[in-house]
Amino acid sequence: MAPPRAFARLACLLGVLAASCTTPTTPPPARTAEPLAGDLLSVTSDQTATNIVRYRPADASSATIESPIDPEAVNRSTIAGVATADGELFVSANSRELQAYSLPAGGDQVQPLGPALEVKAKQEPSVQVAEAGVVVATCDDLEVLPLPAADRWRSLGPSCWAALDPTGSRVAVLAGGHVLLHKLEGAATPTLLFDLSDLEAPLGTHAEVRMIGTPSWGPEGLAFFVRAGDQLGVFVRTDAGDTVEVLQERYTNVYRVPRLAWQPGGTILAISDDVGPNPAVLRVFDMSTGDLRALSMFPVGYAGIQWAPDGTSLAVLTGTGTLLVVNMDGTWLLRRETDWRELIGWAA
Repeated sequence: MAPPRAFARLACLLGVLAASCTTPTTPPPARTAEPLAGDLLSVTSDQTATNIVRYRPADASSATIESPIDPEAVNRSTIAGVATADGELFVSANSRELQAYSLPAGGDQVQPLGPALEVKAKQEPSVQVAEAGVVVATCDDLEVLPLPAADRWRSLGPSCWAALDPTGSRVAVLAGGHVLLHKLEGAATPTLLFDLSDLEAPLGTHAEVRMIGTPSWGPEGLAFFVRAGDQLGVFVRTDAGDTVEVLQERYTNVYRVPRLAWQPGGTILAISDDVGPNPAVLRVFDMSTGDLRALSMFPVGYAGIQWAPDGTSLAVLTGTGTLLVVNMDGTWLLRRETDWRELIGWAA
């Protein structure tokens, strides 16, 4: 395997990094002036059990918490998590049925949250969880469980793709070639957000535009991926109705899908990307400036991305279980080898 500096030189030659090519893109871990705050939350599993690991970077301590989550959900990567502002962890996991779970801040017991949902799908469903709710799209049906109420699942009809807004009151739903905005409560007629055909011109193609991956809806707008032919595009649809093109590249690894995460209370969108012809890249896009930068590269793909609660750094888990914490200038604040399967939260 080529050394990290070789990857850096290759990336510079190919022009994939906006950062300077005079320094390595994978610097050695650096000791931080202040300890990293909060707890990183991850999932481990074997054939019989699933555990949640609470890891504290400040003192490198960890606690393993037994959970009722079906290991099949971890093995199939149909598990997602989010840490709320008060430190509670919400997890959604799908095996033969989808169940939401809660782990209170500082707690040591994972509890089911709300009713289970029987999931019947010919392909793996899209599963998302945010502070406002859980979304599962199976193409045959789209269901939403509002959080923290978790009183009942709401069906919005068939769709393969959806996104819940930060308030939990609206859902963007793909219907045909249109993205429609539904109100979660009431019987109001859906309104048109945009047509997928609107993205053909920015992508420079007449190939069919299709939604892929899991979107992320934050205060700055709805971030999402599309594929058209061999091209991958990342866009943000703002509440003002503007469509911002963040990134376009050749989609060479069709078995992988990038991940998106909005900075808590900020304007920066993080993109962990391992679908191009180059090593996996962690990028950030600032909506306030239009600046797209690469923070780090790694030879293998990513299995999770989480912002620090204060929005100053990012944690990523690679497909081989390496935990990396990177700050906004690309410095590695932490590197740790783990047996984690998925990174699902960073609690304050």
